[in-house]
Amino acid sequence: MNTKLLLILIMSILFMGAYFAACGSIEMRSAKSYLQENNLESAEEQALLAVEKETANPLPSYWLGMNIYAQQERWEDMRAMFDKSLSISPKFAAEIENQSEFYWINEFNEGANLFNEVLNGESSNADSALSAAIKSFEEATLIIPGRAQAYATIASLYLHKEDAESAKMYLLKSAELDSTDVKSLVNLAIIYSKENDYEKGDSYLNKVLELDPGNLTALQQLAQNFDSQGKSEEAEATYHKALKADPENANLMYNLGVIYLKADNYEKAEEMFLGSLKLNPDDCDAISNVAAVYSNLEGRLAEAENYLLKAAECAPTENVYWRQLVGVYMKMGKPDKAQDALDKAKELGYKP
Repeated sequence: MNTKLLLILIMSILFMGAYFAACGSIEMRSAKSYLQENNLESAEEQALLAVEKETANPLPSYWLGMNIYAQQERWEDMRAMFDKSLSISPKFAAEIENQSEFYWINEFNEGANLFNEVLNGESSNADSALSAAIKSFEEATLIIPGRAQAYATIASLYLHKEDAESAKMYLLKSAELDSTDVKSLVNLAIIYSKENDYEKGDSYLNKVLELDPGNLTALQQLAQNFDSQGKSEEAEATYHKALKADPENANLMYNLGVIYLKADNYEKAEEMFLGSLKLNPDDCDAISNVAAVYSNLEGRLAEAENYLLKAAECAPTENVYWRQLVGVYMKMGKPDKAQDALDKAKELGYKP
């Protein structure tokens, strides 16, 4: 064999090697052929063999995730293959990011649309729509597991369903992934506070206030927690912080008035309840609490009577205000009116 012929033979061998390398392994070529025939089961089988065989090649795992698992919406398997490809090489990182984002947005938007239909009263079967929405958001968590938004949204759906225990599980995951998500932290704090786990509730509230010192929801919940634990001074101070942030908040004034009323600080209680009523004149409880203040002050029983009658008019089906009137009338030395008030309370369902 002359030198020229040998050179041609060598070049031919090199060319054929490069050709087969470009086409990939036999398993990958088979997988692609099966995919063209729409034989997904065989395509998956061959691609898995390629993944096992080509341990240093990021293509088989990426190809399998994109062309088989994504098309079948097998999101966990897709994510596993994408992660495997990235662990070998970042060669397909941009494609993986784009594909993941595309599918995540689709699932998230599907869930959001279903939830909005429920909120807007447009769904014929709210329970079914909520379940479908939760499923879509859960699919999104499989596509991009490290994104907190989907977990937080699932929690919102469970809170809408009044399933606090399920909501808590997703809120914990959201907070783990994004420790600056104020809404999730507040919701977690509220759930723990309702469970009387004030230590955990307060810890999340303090995190919120580190991030957002003027957060009204956190301040109010923290004040309520202090009050529930008998820490009236801390509760009072926290309500004042909240009022400083929102001076025209009737609810804050009312709650602070309750703190003062329990402490027998009637002057400040009156100030808070009257301030609350100025902003919200139809608050029946605030009206009755003004009466409670006056019933404890000398010479103001007639004002207490008037406010309780207003409260009874405000909530005509409630018997509690008539029962309170019994006590006021007895203090005023009017037993007949006390009896009339008691009879009215009984008419409204009071059973002594």
